[in-house]
Amino acid sequence: MVISADTLEPGQVNIFEYWEAEEVLDAWRAISPRPTYSAEIRDGEVFKHRVSHSGPPFD
Repeated sequence: MVISADTLEPGQVNIFEYWEAEEVLDAWRAISPRPTYSAEIRDGEVFKHRVSHSGPPFD
């Protein structure tokens, strides 16, 4: 997991998680506690991206 301040949008924080497979994510969601937050969340968007191939940038 990576949590970082957005370099273009002041006050925005980006959270990135990488999961090996959707089954692993589903298994984690089945047992994980709900997240708690100490900061006010004024707006939020969640996206799921599927990557079909990864490799060197210059194949």
